[in-house]
Amino acid sequence: DAAGAVEGVTEAPTAALETEEGKILGTVAYMSPEQAEGKPVDPRSDVFSLGTILFEMATGERPFRGDTKMSTIGAILKDEPVSVTERNRSLPRHLGRIIRRCLSKDPDRRYQTALDLRNELEHLKAEIDSGELAAEPGRVTLRPKHRSRYLALLGIVVVAVIVGTFAVRSLLRATSPRESGGKLTTIGTDPVTFSAGPEYGGNLSPNSEFLVYSHTKHGTMDLYVQPRVGGRTLRLTDGAGDELNPRWSRDGTQIAYVGGSGTNADIFTISPLGGPSTKLAETGIPHIHSFWDVVECLGSKPWSLNDEGLLFARRLDSGDVAIFQVDLETRDVKQVSFPPPGAHDLSASWSFDGEWIVFSRTHGGLSELWVIPASGGEERPLLADQFVNMDPSFLPDDQHVIFTSNRVGGMDNIWSIHIPTGELSQLTFGGGKDWYPSVSRDGVIVYTRWSHQTDLYTVNVPTGKSDQLTSWTQDNFVGRYNPGGDRVAYQSTRTGNAEVWVLDPETREELNLSDHAAMDVLPAWSPTGEEIAFLSGREGVMNLWVAKSDGSGRPERISDQEIYIPSKVWAVSLGVRWTPDGKSIGYVMPNVEGPSLWMMDRAGGTDAKLVRRGVERFDWYLDRDRIVYTTLTEDGLELRAANLETNEERLLYAGPHSEMILAPGGTAIALVKSESHFN
Repeated sequence: DAAGAVEGVTEAPTAALETEEGKILGTVAYMSPEQAEGKPVDPRSDVFSLGTILFEMATGERPFRGDTKMSTIGAILKDEPVSVTERNRSLPRHLGRIIRRCLSKDPDRRYQTALDLRNELEHLKAEIDSGELAAEPGRVTLRPKHRSRYLALLGIVVVAVIVGTFAVRSLLRATSPRESGGKLTTIGTDPVTFSAGPEYGGNLSPNSEFLVYSHTKHGTMDLYVQPRVGGRTLRLTDGAGDELNPRWSRDGTQIAYVGGSGTNADIFTISPLGGPSTKLAETGIPHIHSFWDVVECLGSKPWSLNDEGLLFARRLDSGDVAIFQVDLETRDVKQVSFPPPGAHDLSASWSFDGEWIVFSRTHGGLSELWVIPASGGEERPLLADQFVNMDPSFLPDDQHVIFTSNRVGGMDNIWSIHIPTGELSQLTFGGGKDWYPSVSRDGVIVYTRWSHQTDLYTVNVPTGKSDQLTSWTQDNFVGRYNPGGDRVAYQSTRTGNAEVWVLDPETREELNLSDHAAMDVLPAWSPTGEEIAFLSGREGVMNLWVAKSDGSGRPERISDQEIYIPSKVWAVSLGVRWTPDGKSIGYVMPNVEGPSLWMMDRAGGTDAKLVRRGVERFDWYLDRDRIVYTTLTEDGLELRAANLETNEERLLYAGPHSEMILAPGGTAIALVKSESHFN
C-alpha cells in the first residue's frame, strides 16, 4: 500500500460526518472536494483521490493537511497544494502537471476518466524509460536509481488507477493449504475478520457500516454480522445445515439468505439483530448435489426497489433452473426468466434504480450475462462469448455491470462491462478465484477470494489406515481405481485446467492422458483397464471420449451428443461409468425432464439411449441391467437399487448423501452422509 508506507499515514477508518447535502464516508485526507461536501461523486472524484496518493508518493507529504478532520476538509476545499516539482527538483515537470490536474477543485478540469490518467502516466513512464527527459532544458537528468524509482512509482499508480476508478475497496480471501476458506481483509487496511475456516458471500448494509457473511466457526455455514471496520461479530443463525448468500434489504431491516439442510435449499429472511427466520420460498434445488446452484440462488441485490419482492433461482421440473420473484406480502411466486433446455439461470440482481434485472445463464459449461426489463419484456444477452461470466451486479450508476470472468489466463477475476458500449474493464488481478462480487450504495465492491485444494487419499477398509496419494495444488479428485487395483485415474486442475491423470500408487509416477487446452473431466476405467472414458470439451462442446490408459494413440470421441454441464457442477456432481460387460458407457446428464441416466455404445455412433429419469448419481450393479442410484423425491434424497429390465427397485437408504460408489462385485457401497456441504 503506497499511502501506508509514508510516515504518519493511518489506515484506521474515519468516522462519518453529516452535512446538509448528505453523509461523508471515507478517509478524510484522500477525499475529493465534492465528497468532502457530501455531494454526488463520480469517477472524477476517484481521480482526485489518486492524485492525492500520487502527490504523497512523490514527496512523502500529503497535499492537504490539518490538525483535525474538519481543518483537513477545509484545506481540501480551499487550499492549493505546492507543486511537487518545487518540493523535488529531480521530478519531471510533466509529472507535476499531471498531479496538478488531478487535484483541480473543479471536476471538469481534471482527467475525466481513469483511462485518460492512465494514458498520461504510461506516456510519462515511456519518456523516462527511453531517456527523452534527459534533454529537457533546465532540468536535472534523472539518474538510474531515480529513474527506476519513478518508473516503479508510476507503475504502481497505473494499477491503482484501474482499480480506483470503480472505488473497489475489496474483501480478499487468504486461504490456508488443503482447505477451502480464509480471512476477509480490505485492501490497504488490517483484516476485517480473524476466524479460521471458510467465509463466503459478504454483503454490505445499505449504509455500508456493517458486513454480513457466512462462516463455518461451528462446522456448518452460519450467518454473522459485524461492523465493516472490524469488531465483535453477531451470530444470526445456528441451523443444522448451511446458511448462505446473505443479502441486506434496501431499507436495512431484513437479511435474505439461502438455507439448506441436506436435501432442498429454501429462501429465508431474518432480522440483522437475530431472532427467528421466516421462510419465503422453496428453490427445489438439492442442497448437497447441486451445491453451486445453491450458492448462486441469490444475486448481489435481489431485493426490489421498495423491498416488496425478492429474486431467487428455482429448479424447474425439467431440471433446468430459472429466475423467480416472490412477493414479500402475499408469498406469491412468478417466473421471471425462461431458460432454454439444459440451462441454469442464477445470481439475479436488480439495478439500483429498479429498472433492470441482470443474471447469469449457464449452458454447456459456459456462462453468459443476460438482462430483463423489470417492467416485463424480452430477455437479451449482455455478454455471451467463450468464457465463463457469472455473478453479475450493477454498479450504482446503472451503466456498468460487474461480474466474475475467467477471460484472462483462466483466472477468475472481477470485471466490469459498460452497458451502452460493451467496453470491458478488469478490476482485480489475482491469480486465484475472485467470486461473488457485491456492490454497496456508495460503490464499494465486496467479493470473496475463493481458494480450494483437495488431494486423494486411500483408506484400508479393515484397518482404517489412510495414506495420502497426491500433494498438488488446486483440486485433485474423482479418484477411481482400475480393475487390477494398481493404478488410479483422477482429474486435476493443478495446471489451471481440468485434466485426466493416471497415478501409480506404488511408484507415484503419473501420466497425463489429456494434455489439451480443453476441460477433461470424470474419468472412468473400462472393465479390462485398457481404456478410460471421460467428458471433454475439446471440440467446442462437451462430448464423451475414450483414451488408452497407457497414453498410446489419440483420444477418440465416441458421441455426437452434446452433454450439458452447468458451470462448476462438472467437478463432482455428475458421473461416467462403463457397463460391466464393457460394451457401453453410462453417464448422467441434465435434460428437459430432469437429470437422467443415458447410455452410449462403446463402438460409437450418434444415438444415445435414455435409460432412466431422475438419476442424480449412479453406478452399475453386477451387470448392465442393474444400477444403484441416487434420486430426489418429495421426501428427500434416496439411494435405490433398480433392475432396468424388470423396473423392480428397492430403497437402500433415505437421507442426505453424495459421492456414492460401489465396491467391485457389488458387495458394499461407499457414500458421504451430511446435512452440510461444509461439514
